[in-house]
Amino acid sequence: MSGWIKLYRSIQDNDLWLAEPFSKGQAWADLILSANHKPGIFWVRQVQINLERGQLGLSEITFSKRWKWSRGKVRRYLAMLENRGMIVQQKTPVTSVITICNYSTYQQEDAEQTGRTEQQAGQLSVQVADNSRYTNKNDKNDKKKNIDHHNGDQGVIRWFETLWQNYAQLTGGASKIGSKKAALRSWQRLTKGHSEAKLRYQVNVCLAFQEMRRADPNILGSNQHCATYLNQEVWLSDEQWLSNFDQQYQQQLKNEQTNEGGNGSIN
Repeated sequence: MSGWIKLYRSIQDNDLWLAEPFSKGQAWADLILSANHKPGIFWVRQVQINLERGQLGLSEITFSKRWKWSRGKVRRYLAMLENRGMIVQQKTPVTSVITICNYSTYQQEDAEQTGRTEQQAGQLSVQVADNSRYTNKNDKNDKKKNIDHHNGDQGVIRWFETLWQNYAQLTGGASKIGSKKAALRSWQRLTKGHSEAKLRYQVNVCLAFQEMRRADPNILGSNQHCATYLNQEVWLSDEQWLSNFDQQYQQQLKNEQTNEGGNGSIN
């Protein structure tokens, strides 16, 4: 059968796309959908990585979590694709860049879409007091009452509202970050079984990484829909940044624990 169809990237936000471990064919489609459709950059450990059209820079850890495979299986699969001439892997000291061979065969340019001028989001000036500043409006009251929502839907949804509002503010408004329902489903999958403390951590790590990316509007993916951002767990792609964030976050919790006499763990 010849010919091709348009497959929008928003399919990656659909519940069915992520419901089960990926097949080899689905993983191949996911690589094509995740590839850069135009030149861009992203940062890993303060190193700028340049990507061309048809390239992507996601780690084995990201693919392992996303595809629900072991890291060994991901590594073997990518090696198989490379042996077949379907991709090329370029190893760097900080990450790997994957090039989809014959990318234009799968994703032809749309002349109308290419001709459009993308709106540039305005810079957002935010005074950052610390790395755990995002709280929901009931957080202080819950602390006084010693309430721990754990995996209760109410707590998950309250924290999602905090995430959604701040992600929209960082990314140029709610109209630019996709479906709220899709983002909520992604958030519920991501935070299944999370305690109140871990929900707070998850909101803060998500927003802190997005804020870092938005500081440079040329960084790849800084305009991602919220659901896509959550599904791909993009903040895991920069291990050095994540390690630094965790250290700062834990220190802030210790400071809060000293000041308030509370439990500062994120477990």
